[in-house]
Amino acid sequence: MTHRSALRGMLPWLLLLFGLVALMIPQTAAAQESSLRDAPAEAARLRVELETLRTQVTQMQEQIEALRARNNGSADRQRRDLHGATAAALRDAERRVSFLTDPATAGYDNGFFLADAEGNFRLQIGGLLQFRYLASLRDTAPAADPDDSEFGFNVARSRLNFAGHIHSPRLRYFLQTDALTDGGTAFVLDAWVDYDLDEQGVYTARVGRFKAPFLREFLISGAKPLAIDRSYLNSLLGVGRVDGAAGYANYENARVAASVNDGTGSAATDFDEDAVDVAGSARADFKLLGKWSQYDDFWAAPDEAAALFVGLAIHGELGETGDSADVADLASWTVDASYQARGWHLYGSAIGQHRNPEAGAATDQYGFLAQAGYSVTTKFQPYGRYQRFEADDNGSDVDLLTAGVNYFFNGQAARLTFDVVYLDDPIVIPAAAIGILADTEGGQVLLRAQIQLIF
Repeated sequence: MTHRSALRGMLPWLLLLFGLVALMIPQTAAAQESSLRDAPAEAARLRVELETLRTQVTQMQEQIEALRARNNGSADRQRRDLHGATAAALRDAERRVSFLTDPATAGYDNGFFLADAEGNFRLQIGGLLQFRYLASLRDTAPAADPDDSEFGFNVARSRLNFAGHIHSPRLRYFLQTDALTDGGTAFVLDAWVDYDLDEQGVYTARVGRFKAPFLREFLISGAKPLAIDRSYLNSLLGVGRVDGAAGYANYENARVAASVNDGTGSAATDFDEDAVDVAGSARADFKLLGKWSQYDDFWAAPDEAAALFVGLAIHGELGETGDSADVADLASWTVDASYQARGWHLYGSAIGQHRNPEAGAATDQYGFLAQAGYSVTTKFQPYGRYQRFEADDNGSDVDLLTAGVNYFFNGQAARLTFDVVYLDDPIVIPAAAIGILADTEGGQVLLRAQIQLIF
């Protein structure tokens, strides 16, 4: 019951009480005068009763005033609250209308940005930090590096990126820098320009330095691998970044990409220093279930709907003719598939590479990868990975097992990862960037921990 309702209920009784008091006062005064003449004791008693009545009336008046004050204060507060809420809603509506009619020219929208009010120009700034601890335990290290155990920290990635569009959202750019873990020298990692050939953005042309459209694992951001880093197979059989030109087609259930480029490892070379006459890459991805947004990482929400994707790609290189260096023709292929639903993310791939050097015998190398992650909650994801590398040239076959866990403080933007890698065989081809060192007998154990921030 509100104060106002309580006051209304008490009013009839208060009015009746006031009437009785008003009638009693003159009667009490007359009785007092008569009694004073006839009996002093009775007069004293009546005086006491009169004072008692006056005290009661005063108390009732105070209670009534208190009720009125509380009622009026509550009403005033209600009016103030209603007025404040209305004003806040109006301000929010004005802000939203202003944003639609006069877009913000600076702020944060999945990254800090600067833009013009007309929407013709935009610059978005972001970055990635990965701080890593590595411990490699080997039974027998090679003579060139006799220390069986290696421990230490490094900054695996310290990237800044700049993205946006010029003159029109159809003309986009992306520039990303990184720094070497050994020495800290900064360099350009990516630098490309895109132009949409149609209004809908189905067909896009690209020139510059970019990821070759080959391994899906590599095409996914370095901030979103399942484990601490990409696989050993990616280090050995991937194409990496290239300098060149590419075209992309994005359909409802398929994505196709093709590139002419300077070949594997050409991303940091001048035009006269690459090892090929010409190279090319092509990839096709098919969405059988789900949404394309589910294709961007190796994570699935506990309540995520099913998604199924299949991809295949090829890459070829013709070695530089007339070059004094030992160059080779190269042909590579890969197929992969991924499925995710209700917290599970399953991924598998196969890679093959045929290398035909100018001097020496041709060789074939193969890789097989299977991995799985399960999101127990949106923050906690244990995972496992198996890799197999086979080669017919130097006895460098190796099996690798990985087990670890991801903890997401704020999605991929703030992520902590721990894992253990076991390498059953000798390591002829090391990959120090991901912690794998040369080992003459096998049985290497790798412990890794990483904290990641995206801004």
